Amino acid sequence: FDRVVLKDELYTFDKRDLERIVKSIDSGYGNVIIFGHSEAISDFVHTFADPNLGHVPTCGVVTVQWNVDQWSKIDQGNVVFSLFPRDVRP
Repeated sequence: FDRVVLKDELYTFDKRDLERIVKSIDSGYGNVIIFGHSEAISDFVHTFADPNLGHVPTCGVVTVQWNVDQWSKIDQGNVVFSLFPRDVRP
């Protein structure tokens, strides 16, 4: 748990806030998990990931990969995994 960073500003945020936070992540972190419940998650994925997945629903998981060595340089990445509640319904 010593590597878990809680960001109060991710409780209520928009796409610009999320972009600012992601681009400020220390480059020593190669992988980051962001949990959120805002429409900004969908907006962020639409802006920074291909293909466009549409709305990212509650409990949706999206993994985006960027070929950069610094978070500040992210641009268009690739969705390498997604799982939405509709995908696991019987």
